[in-house]
Amino acid sequence: MAVGAAFLEVGPLVLIPGIVTLAWAGSKGSSLAGASGWLIGFGVGWLTMLGQASLRCANDPSCSQPDVMPWVVLGVVVAGAGLIVGLAGRRRVDARL
Repeated sequence: MAVGAAFLEVGPLVLIPGIVTLAWAGSKGSSLAGASGWLIGFGVGWLTMLGQASLRCANDPSCSQPDVMPWVVLGVVVAGAGLIVGLAGRRRVDARL
């Protein structure tokens, strides 16, 4: 969630270290849980911030909000990818037992 918030505050410059961290976590077999948490946290954080922005704009009559559906889909896809990575990591752990 911190990477999502930092991306909105600072911009794409923060996304580069976040992607490097994700790639490193995904390359380690035992770190799939970490990669899963990163993806789920980013997706849910993104959706939370979009929801807050939509709520604030809905309460302000002078605010005109553009269509946020593509951004919502992006957040759901990233969080869903995190769930899939988490399930894959769990299968690896279960296979070792």
